[in-house]
Amino acid sequence: MKLYQQLADNLTVLIRQGALKPGDRVPSVRETSRERGMSPATVIHAYELLEGQGFIETRPRSGYYVGTQWSTPAPQPRTSRPSPRSTLLDVSELVFEVLESLRNRNVVPMGSAFPSPTLSGDLVAIESPAFYGCLQAVEALGLKAIEIPTHPTHGIDLACLARILDKHPVRACWFMTSFQNPLGALVPDEARKELVQLLELHDVPLIEDDVYAELYFGSRRPKSTKAFDQKGLVLNCGSFSKSLAPGYRIGWVAAGRFARTVGRRKVMSSLATNIPAQNAIALYLRQGGYDRHLGVLRRTFAAQQKSALQALHAHLPPGFTVTQPQGGYFLWLELPDHVDAIDVHRNQGPGSYRAIIAVAEGYAYA
Repeated sequence: MKLYQQLADNLTVLIRQGALKPGDRVPSVRETSRERGMSPATVIHAYELLEGQGFIETRPRSGYYVGTQWSTPAPQPRTSRPSPRSTLLDVSELVFEVLESLRNRNVVPMGSAFPSPTLSGDLVAIESPAFYGCLQAVEALGLKAIEIPTHPTHGIDLACLARILDKHPVRACWFMTSFQNPLGALVPDEARKELVQLLELHDVPLIEDDVYAELYFGSRRPKSTKAFDQKGLVLNCGSFSKSLAPGYRIGWVAAGRFARTVGRRKVMSSLATNIPAQNAIALYLRQGGYDRHLGVLRRTFAAQQKSALQALHAHLPPGFTVTQPQGGYFLWLELPDHVDAIDVHRNQGPGSYRAIIAVAEGYAYA
């Protein structure tokens, strides 16, 4: 059982037994953190769980209190009592009528199973800058993103992440640890180990987006962060989309303690995956073709990167910097302060900067 669940269960017993009575003040987050040796994030997580279950409530500028509903048991609803006879259904028009009424701003949709837009959502720690697909996923789920400074060479700032985890109830991290999009950063092995230890301290899971790890230019594949995981907190995600067949949309996840939940989510969202495509890839793997393909692909990408860097150094005006990642697809260019990246993207910047687009596209599509 997770620490926050243990704390929530302990407080639930105290409330049910009457040791904490309706209206009593619950010890503050700081007090509970100090007395029980838990992080503030763990205590907040437990309190939010209890609040969601109705055991405690928050009072502005005052703290947490035992919910008053525990003083008088609420009336219990009865089992439904449908007609014993069969019924010819004719509900479509009524359903559409109700749905149409939701367009009226004065109507409150009490029967809709959607959270209020005023609720802010859980916190997810992401890299800055981050892969745009990550931003879209966070947005679609109604979550909040908290950005972690990220270096183009060695990845996320662990010291900053530690401060964030101490101050905020982060529920998950989403980091691309190998040849990150868009920076091309590669997190060193020692930093990966420190990252896992930090997340274990706060009981925060990591979604490790590892789709570019096989596209290394050196002699050794980067060790995944999952390799340092002892508590099943790291969900290592891989894919054939970046290295073999983008159209197949075949990937995998080593989800640790979350494997069963992820499996259920997969069934709920798509029921199944293209079986012929999976069989084709499985056959390709068994015959050894994939390893040969990766060898050619790595050498090709390394040569393309070299050519792109030579062209950029030859054509870029003063004030630009460009990275040289150890693998993957990406080069990270930083423009001088007076150059607007959006103008360059729209091909409206000074002529000397327009060459950037041609060089970058040559690297991406050669």
